[in-house]
Amino acid sequence: MLKKSLKILVFLLLSSMQLLLLCMEKQIVPYNPKTSLTSPAKPTAFFSNIHNDGGFAIAKKSIQKAQKGDHIFADLFCLTDKEFIKILAQKKKEGVTVSLNLSASMKWLAKNALHQIDNNDDKSITFYNQESVLKKNTSIYNNRLLPEALHTKTIGWTYQDPENGPQYRLFHGSRNPSYMAQSFLKKPANKELSVYEVDQETYQQALIRHNLLKKNGINLALEQQILINQQENIVNFNNNPSLKTTPIKKTTLQSYQHNIAQTVAERIANTDQKIWIALYAFNDPLVQKSIEKVAQEQKLKLLLIDQGCLKNKENQLFLENLPENAPVYVFNIKKDEKVGNKPTQMHIKCFVREEKSGGHLVGFGSANPTISNNSDINDWTLVPKEENNKELAQDIIEGLEAIKKESTPLKDALAFITQQKTIPKVSAKKKLDNSPRKKGATLKKLKPEPEI
Repeated sequence: MLKKSLKILVFLLLSSMQLLLLCMEKQIVPYNPKTSLTSPAKPTAFFSNIHNDGGFAIAKKSIQKAQKGDHIFADLFCLTDKEFIKILAQKKKEGVTVSLNLSASMKWLAKNALHQIDNNDDKSITFYNQESVLKKNTSIYNNRLLPEALHTKTIGWTYQDPENGPQYRLFHGSRNPSYMAQSFLKKPANKELSVYEVDQETYQQALIRHNLLKKNGINLALEQQILINQQENIVNFNNNPSLKTTPIKKTTLQSYQHNIAQTVAERIANTDQKIWIALYAFNDPLVQKSIEKVAQEQKLKLLLIDQGCLKNKENQLFLENLPENAPVYVFNIKKDEKVGNKPTQMHIKCFVREEKSGGHLVGFGSANPTISNNSDINDWTLVPKEENNKELAQDIIEGLEAIKKESTPLKDALAFITQQKTIPKVSAKKKLDNSPRKKGATLKKLKPEPEI
C-alpha cells in the first residue's frame, strides 16, 4: 500500500514539474486575481497580457446567462472566435434576440458565424458597406458617401439576476473576438485593452448606435438592395467637428458624429500634468503635433506603439525627430513573438491623462488615428474624473507599463531597422526559381492581411 502511494506521489510530482516547464516554455500567463471568472461590479479594464483572455472569458460566461427575452448585440470588425460563435448560436436557439453588425470587408472570415448563427435565412447578421454591392450604385461609391469599414469592437447583452433584476453589460475597446486576440492560458497573442461596463445607460447608448448601424447597413438576405439614406446620419463624417468640451460624464463618440482623431489630438495637446498613450497606428497630422507638443513639454510619460508604426517612412521620421529623451517604446520590433506565422501586435488605442487639479481623463476605443482609419466607423470613449475613474485609470497605466517591459526603446528599435536594411536579402523570385517544385505546381494566392 505504501509502495503504491509513493508511486502516486512521484507521478504527481513529475506531472507538476512537467506542467511548470510547459508554463515556462509557453510563457503561460501567470495567475492573477483579476483572472477570476467573477463578473466585476464596476467598470473594469482588462488587458490580454495581464488577464487571461483579456477579460473576454468573463464576458462569455456572463453572456451565457442570457435567456429568452434577453438581447445580445455586437458591432464588430472581425468575428472568428469559435467558442463565442457557438454561444451566440445556442442562445439564438433558446430564444435570445441575437443581432450582429459585421464589417463586409471581413465577410470572408465570417463564414463560420454565418453558418451557425444566421443560416442565410434571417436578419441576425448585417454586413456594413459591402463594396461589391456599393459599386453597383456608382453615385454612392464614387462620391465616397459611405465609410470604408465597420471597425468597432463592441458587444452588449442583458440577463436576469434573481436578486437584482435586469442586468446590462457591455464589453468594448480594441479587442476583436478573433484568433489573433485569444490569450487564455497562453501567450503570445495581440496586446489588447477592453473595458467591461455594468450600467444600463452605457448599454442603452451602445444599443442605440447598434440599431442605427443596422438600419443603415446591408442585410445579408437583401444583398441586392442598398439600405441607406444618402442624406442622413452616416455621410461625409470626415469633416465632422471635434468634441470641444470634455464631458463631465462618460461619453462614447462616434466617427459619424465627431472627428475622433481631432478630438483625441486636442485632449493630448491639453495635457497639463502628464499622459500615457498607446496607439497601434497613427499618422494623423494633428495627433502627431499633439504628441510632439507633450514630448517637448516633458509631460509624456509613455508612448507605446506597435512595430508596424515604423513601416511608414514619414511616421518613422516624425518619431526620430521627437526629443531624444521622449519615452517611446516599440512592441515586437523583431517580430519574434507570433501567432502562427503572424507577428503579434500592440493593438491598443488609449490614453490616460493625469490632471493638475487631481484625477484623470481616460480615453479608449477602436479608432486608430490614421488617415485611412478616419474613414471608417469607429468609436472612442472618454471617462472623466467626475466618474470616479481613479481605479480604472491606474489599472490602464499598470497594463501599459507591463507592455513597456516587453517592448524596445525607440532608439534601439530604429537601430535594429537600420541593421536589417544592411543585411542582403535573396529575392522571393530567386528563392522560388532555385527551389524544387513538382511539375504543374502553383503558388497559393494569399488574401491581403487586414488591419485589425
